Amino acid sequence: MNALELLLLKLGGSFLLAKFVPYFLLLLLGVGLAWVVFRKLQRMNAKKWLNLSIVFLLALMPFSLYFAAFPIFQGDLLSMGYSPKSNLKFPFETGLVVVALPGCKYCSESTKLMNQIHEKLPGKTQYWVLGTDSLDVLAYDNLLTKDVFCRSALNQKELLPITEGSFPTFLWIKNRRIVKAWHNNEFGVRAMHEIQP
Repeated sequence: MNALELLLLKLGGSFLLAKFVPYFLLLLLGVGLAWVVFRKLQRMNAKKWLNLSIVFLLALMPFSLYFAAFPIFQGDLLSMGYSPKSNLKFPFETGLVVVALPGCKYCSESTKLMNQIHEKLPGKTQYWVLGTDSLDVLAYDNLLTKDVFCRSALNQKELLPITEGSFPTFLWIKNRRIVKAWHNNEFGVRAMHEIQP
């Protein structure tokens, strides 16, 4: 999440609003800018096709630049999670568990997002690292804030099929059970919005 999205979250917005309001505002800015330029070009008696081309480009430019820097992914538009069948019970009532592999680049990158959003999520946010080496847990622990707990995964044999071999996997826990799961490329603002209180 970028600084503008985080600001909108801090001001009390939902994950969906924080993601899509900047696009809407930039589209309005582009249309306003295009209108001002269009009025000036009309007074200059420039060719009509040139006027319309310039106005069209100006209208879309702020939105397009923002989209290029902060794209909208499929997981931001669609709820792409799945409900794994599992009898696994978790040692806490509600929260988000991120199942990570030692040395996984995408798992390490996901720590930035969790550090930014964990306060807006209900319950605990935890990283469960598959493996037994305490150095692997320490590597993730060093990337996380003190509010996001990191441990070696419990019940690793039962947990592995739930991930479907994709890491990181995000597990939404409610009443000590997995309610929904998302793979890395599916965990967007729609997923965050689903679990946000």
